[in-house]
Amino acid sequence: MHKIYIDTQKWKKKLNKAITYSQESSMPDSVLEKIAKSIINFTISTTSPDTESEKLFYDMWKKADNKEKKVLTKMLIKIIKE
Repeated sequence: MHKIYIDTQKWKKKLNKAITYSQESSMPDSVLEKIAKSIINFTISTTSPDTESEKLFYDMWKKADNKEKKVLTKMLIKIIKE
């Protein structure tokens, strides 16, 4: 499969909108985390990292077990909320 590069800033803005919507609609954090994890899985499987920090995240995600992916997902949500 040919991978594409993404605009990280646009991706983060869209995820931030989803986070804001989930908070405004009182969506449980567990649901938001499942959605974010699905988005991350899709992104990592269909795109290529274009910076060293993205490459590091991709590598960590690919090597992480489910428990570690949950932690990474929560951290990403926390970072994007800021």
